[in-house]
Amino acid sequence: MNEPTTTDMLDALEYIHAGGDAWAFFRELRLGTGFARGSEQRLDAFAIALWPSKQWASYAYELKTSRSDFLRELKKPLKRRLALRYSNMFWFVTPSGLTKPEEIPIEAGLVEVKWGACYGGAERWYASIVVPAPWRDIPPPTWNLFASVARRIQREESTT
Repeated sequence: MNEPTTTDMLDALEYIHAGGDAWAFFRELRLGTGFARGSEQRLDAFAIALWPSKQWASYAYELKTSRSDFLRELKKPLKRRLALRYSNMFWFVTPSGLTKPEEIPIEAGLVEVKWGACYGGAERWYASIVVPAPWRDIPPPTWNLFASVARRIQREESTT
């Protein structure tokens, strides 16, 4: 099997958060509205727990499909600043074997996507935690993020 595409990787992440009403999962989520500083930054994927029993956990995912892209990201840690601000856990997501666990920054975890049988049988792309992300307490979300999520939901509901 070839390396996973970005879509394959997003599908594998979304599968983790699927099922019931425990999580909301967003692909390519803008962190704000308008064009003020930082509002045009996007998260490759974002998941938020929808129940207090899950501590309202929020996860930010940064997808990397090539080694050179991953190494460039490591040289620009400030690029992750807003993702870290809005997530209790931050994850790099890569094809299996793209990175070494010791290369993952202390504030991040590593999820690898690989092909195989997962969760009872069928072969598919699936996500596997290689380096656990540390939990960070964060301040509440801003109205700017809330409005961005609300716009996304409104847009998706108006097209159905």
